[in-house]
This record gives sequence, C-alpha cells and structure tokens, in this order.
Amino acid sequence: MKTKKVMDFRKEIKRRILVLDGAKGTMLQELGLPPGGLPEELNISRPELVAKVHRAYLEAGAEIMVTNSFGGNRVKLSQYGLTGKLEEINRKSVEIAREAIGKENSLVSASIGPTGKFVEPLGELTFNEAVEIYTEQARALLAGGADLFHLETFLDIRELKAAVIAVRSLTRKPIVAMMTFSAGDRSVLGTPPEAAAIILDSLGVEVIGSNCGHGPKDMLEILRRMSSFTHRPLIFQANAGLPVLKNGATVYPAAPEEMAAVVPEAYALGVRVLGGCCGTNPRHIQKIAEAVKKLKSPAGARRVVSGLKMASRTRFLVISRDQGPLLAGSRINPTGKKLLSEELAREEFNEVRQEARKQEEEGADLLDVNVGIKGSTDHSRLMEKAIFAVNQASTLPVLIDSPDPRVIEAGLRAADGKALINSTSADRARLSEILKLARRYGAAVVGITLDGKGIPEEPEGRLRLARRIKSYFRRHDFPAEDLIIDPVVLTVSAAPDGPQATLKSLSLIRKRLRLPVILGVDNVSFGLPERSTLNAHFLAMVLAQGAEVFFGNPANRETQGALAAARLLLGQDPAAGRYLRFFAGNREETKNQDVFYRYLASGEKDRLNEEVKRLIGSGSEPLRVVEEKLLPAMKELGDRFGRNEIFLPQVMLAAEAMASALEMVERHLPAEKTARKRKIILATVEGDIHDLGKNLVGAVLKANGFQVIDLGKSVPAKKILETARSEKAEVVGLSALMTTTIGRMEEVVKLLREQGVKAVTAVGGAVVNDEYARKIGADIYAKDAIEASERIKASLNK
Repeated sequence: MKTKKVMDFRKEIKRRILVLDGAKGTMLQELGLPPGGLPEELNISRPELVAKVHRAYLEAGAEIMVTNSFGGNRVKLSQYGLTGKLEEINRKSVEIAREAIGKENSLVSASIGPTGKFVEPLGELTFNEAVEIYTEQARALLAGGADLFHLETFLDIRELKAAVIAVRSLTRKPIVAMMTFSAGDRSVLGTPPEAAAIILDSLGVEVIGSNCGHGPKDMLEILRRMSSFTHRPLIFQANAGLPVLKNGATVYPAAPEEMAAVVPEAYALGVRVLGGCCGTNPRHIQKIAEAVKKLKSPAGARRVVSGLKMASRTRFLVISRDQGPLLAGSRINPTGKKLLSEELAREEFNEVRQEARKQEEEGADLLDVNVGIKGSTDHSRLMEKAIFAVNQASTLPVLIDSPDPRVIEAGLRAADGKALINSTSADRARLSEILKLARRYGAAVVGITLDGKGIPEEPEGRLRLARRIKSYFRRHDFPAEDLIIDPVVLTVSAAPDGPQATLKSLSLIRKRLRLPVILGVDNVSFGLPERSTLNAHFLAMVLAQGAEVFFGNPANRETQGALAAARLLLGQDPAAGRYLRFFAGNREETKNQDVFYRYLASGEKDRLNEEVKRLIGSGSEPLRVVEEKLLPAMKELGDRFGRNEIFLPQVMLAAEAMASALEMVERHLPAEKTARKRKIILATVEGDIHDLGKNLVGAVLKANGFQVIDLGKSVPAKKILETARSEKAEVVGLSALMTTTIGRMEEVVKLLREQGVKAVTAVGGAVVNDEYARKIGADIYAKDAIEASERIKASLNK
C-alpha cells in the first residue's frame, strides 16, 4: 500500500491558495472556557475541546490548522502560574492538532504571539531576552512536530524580528510572519505596511502579511501596499469586520459570503494563504474554501518596486536609478568632534540625538552611525545605545558603520528596521562574517572596493573587487538588490588622479554590474581650503554619473543646492517642486522651533531638565514654566501625533521626559505651593490580562501632571470601587481588549454609580467604541492615549 506524501508548503504556495482555519477563542468559550481563562491551558486540562475546534475547521475545508499556543510564551504563562508547564502546553498544542486532522493533505502551523511587553528602549524587555523567550517556545513546538510557524498579531516590528530570529536559529521550516495594523493603516508603534514588508522580506520568511485589526476590505488595502514591496507570497487573515454592539453584545458583522468575496482580488495581489481571525468561524472558512476552488489564474504577475529597500520603524525608502540620489548624513561620527567624543566616552547620547534630529530636519535621507572613539570603551554597548538614541530622535533608516563585526551586530540588534551595514571589503573572511550578520538580522550591505592589497588605483581594479563581492554574495544566495558598492573617494590633494578614477569606477560598476553606488563625496577635499565649494562641484560630477547615495553634511547649503539642482536636471524633480522649495527657503528652520518641544519630541530628558532649571534659576515661577512651556509643548506633540506626523515611540519618550521635568519643577516649589495632583485610577477589567494600552495611557497622564494609581490587569470591580473611595479619585479609567471581558466595564460603571462614587469614568480598548461607552453610562471614550488625556482634562475642567 502506497504512503501518501505530506503536503509541501513551499511548493503549494507557489501555485495556489492554501486555506487556513479561523478564530478559536469564542468556540472554546462556547465549549466551556471561562471568560478571562487561558485558552492554552486547555491543551493539558481539556485537550478534547481543542481537538473539537480543529476538526470543525477541517470539515469546513481548512488545510492549515493553527495551534492553540498563541500565548504560550513564558511571559504570558507566568501571569497564570503556568511557566513550569510551558514545554507541555506548547508540545501538546501541536500534538492535539495533528491527531485531530491527520497527516495527509493538511499542515499544522505553530502559533506564536507577542509577549505583551515592549522591547527596549520603549520597554524593559531586551532584544536578547525576547529572542530567548521565543526560542524556548519554538523549541517546544518543534518537539511536538510542527510543520511551519505562524507568528501573528505583532504590534512591534522589532519584537517580531526577535521571534523570526529565534525560530530560524532552530529550524529551516517555513515561517509565516504577520503584523497587526490599526486605524490609519499603521501599527500601534507607527509601522506602515510597506516598511513591515521590507523588513520581513529581508529576514527571509516564507510568507508575509497581516492579521486582526481590520475587516476584509481594509485588509485588502494593507496587503496591496505590502505587495508592491515584496515578491514573497502573502497571507490574508482578516477579522469578520470590525466589532459592533448588538443587543448588548459585541459581534463581528461580516457574513461568510462577504469574507469569501475578496478571494479573487486577494489572489491577484499575491495572497497564497487565506483564513480568518477574530469573529470568523467554520462557516466563514467553508465559504472561503469554496471560493478558492473556483479561482482561475490571476492576470499577470504583480508589480514590485525594484531597488535596494530600506526601512526604519516608521519610514521606508528605495535606493535605485529611478528614485533619484539620496543623502546619507555623516555627522554622527566622533572623528574630529571633541564634544561628541567626550559624550560617548561618558556613555552619554544627547549629542547623538541632536545630530540625528537636526540632520533629518536638514534633508538627510539616511543616517550613518559611527562610535569609533579611542580607548578601551565597549564599542558594542556604545553602538547599541547610539542606535537607540537615533531611533528615538529620528525616523530615518540607518547605516551601521564599524570595522568590528561585534559592534555591527550590536547595532543591528538595536535597529528598529532594515539597516545597511557599512561595510565589507572584498576579503573572503570579511565577506563571510558580514554575510552571516546580514542574513541573521535582515540587513543590506555596502561593499567597498578594498582588499588585503589596498584600494586599486585603476578603475578596472575596483571593478574587479566589486565583481568579487557580488559573486560571493550571489553564490551564497544573498539578493543582489541588497548590495551597494563604494568605489572609494580619495582626496585630490594626495591623489590628483583619484577623483577621475572614482568617477570612472562608478560608471563601470553601474553599467557592467548593474549595482547602485554610494560615495563619501566630502573625502575629496580633505586638507584643502574652501572644502564646501570643492565638495559641491565634485558632487555634481558624481551625480551626473548616476551615483545613488552619497555621504555628506546636510547642513551645507552648497551641497544641498547641488543636490537640488541635480535632481531637477536629471528629471527626478517634477515641476521643480523640491528645487523651488529649497531656494525659496521654505525648509523647516530648527532654530525657530520651541526648544521645549524639540527636547520632548526627541526624548532629551537631561537637556529638557537643564532648560527647566535654567528658567527657574533666572526667576521664572516654577508653575508658570509648566503652564507656559511644558504643557503647550506636550499639546503640540499630541496634535502632531493626531496628524500622524509623529508616532507612539516618540510619545512614550516624550511622556518619560515630561514626567522627569515635572518632578524637577516640584522640587523647586515651596510645600504650601505644591499643586495637588488630581488622582486617576487605571485598571484592566477582571478576566482580561492585556495592559499595553492602559500602560500607555498612564504614562501620558503622568506626563500631564496627574497622579496615576495603576491597579494592574484582571482587577475585580470591588477592588476598583474600594480604591476609588479610599483615594478619592476624580477619574476611573477602564480597559478591555477581549469581547468576552468587555461586559465587566458595565459592571464597574454600574457599581460606582450605585455606591455613590462621583468619579468621571473613562473606557477604552480594542473592542470598545463610543456607542458602547454611551450604552454603559461611561463619561468618556478614547481611542488612544493622547485622546484619553485630552478628553479627561476637558471633562475635569468643566
């Protein structure tokens, strides 16, 4: 008797859509999981219930079953006292799914979800700790026999990167990686779909996409934006619409037919795995499976932007012939900079933050980061902290600049997005070291035309080394799009023929190897007078030869003028828009920006405190500093957040800096003038263990001068009542993320009213909306931390 082969995931997704299962939480609750209970615990206490859900989806037509292990990491399990059961819970999740669906024509995908903590510098969880946490969970899932991995519902691209690295360190089995996007089509931390696609593609996962957060139509738009920046297959895992209140219950409105209707368009976009998230059930999956069977081949391949793609957490760019020349700001380099060198030696990073912010405002497209000071300093630690500082102060992608692979790795671990390693020579040992790092962390590489014999004088010699670098990477399956060549600029004072050799090398590399080029233009003038004039003229020659990126000082107007003119003359500035803006002087002038806003926005706590102290020392009343300087700056930051000009990481850093400044103000107040802080109680309702949103609200409220009493998560209504009474709180803020716990909010609001507590009640969370808030009698609904702060202040001021 012939043994049937197990489905080959990688082969199947090249030719058709594989049908995934749907949501499990609601079905498990209907089968006996108590509200607020941990679904993963059922793997060891009631495995037959989990198996029943898997079989229901199998009968509906699902080919891939996702394990009941989403919250199976040690951080989540510790909240239920189940850390000691981690291996068993995860291993059993795979075994239950496998036994329920069999081995033929179906696959088991091991679910891994976020820890619920922010990775540093936004939180206390280090990147290495995150990798360890996910490695532990992935090892247990592999022990159960998982066919592939399902990394889902991640809000932080950096945490998702840690999960990918963890899984890939253990196995070559396929990885499906998904981000969750909020209203405005960015993740909670500000990552757009394009940046997510670029970063995940560079990490080498098999399938990229999104789950949760949106209904089917909005999910299509997210995947459409992703599809333009990756050739990889996509996954579509939408909710059954957005939750609405119906007859007192939260429901997801999208019918099975509505979910199935998007299948043809999703297929044309490149979707090759399709299933459901919150609110979906076997009926939705059945209709999806029926629609998949009726599919015809999509008309033509999707169009993907070509070029070297880079991304930070919140921005992305493409280095290519078509996109025009880009400027890499080069001022974060201690060479010849006494102040920066002294700060780095003390492990202080105010100057790094300031240079990052200023170079972005002055027009840089990327930022080069070098921390190579002399001495026995730990350069790896310096690079990590410097990249943290740059990520905090700027939205630009970064180049990690060091000759030491250990320092480069520290920078890659710290970088939010897809970075560029600067650089590798053509020596095989160096190529091998850099290739390993680029693969592990999903980075692009600068290849410099240098080997053990030095820099060839002749252009053909530099071309030969560039070809050697390209061939090495190609033999090791590293994408050519992720390589850019530096043919080296030598100073004209020491090598009179050097600039001509560089220009010829540039032309040969671009034409014969079809690789982009990056150059340190300012090197040409070293040791000569009037450097900026020489640099600007050489830049014009370099750009005429087609160089894609150059290192330079964004503050130099001659350089910026040459760049603006080159873009116009090369046809890369339609209607001369950028050229006219530059010479009309309409660029943002940092000197006119409020210093309090600048320091808040970049999280420069020390400098903000110094400015507060200076004003108070010069005679300003402490409370007037708060009212006239700090609070208006915080409001401006909130307004810019509302306009999507800045994102949550900046808000979190600003809140921390603001809280520190307020503490300093208090220390300068006489006891009798110390302002009484208005008390606010925050709690996640009973049965709900999600607290990220609540914690963010708390941080912003503290920054606005409130005393926040955080009761934590899964807090009983009675405890909230008792605390509100004893603390005489003016506001009670409630959070819920789960449809099964949202009803607890009504219990709390009703109890407070019945017991005569007159506090303002504020509610929020992923499943909460304004309609629900009104129905349960809450005074305030807020969709995010900034809105919560503004509405609470407005309510209390009434």
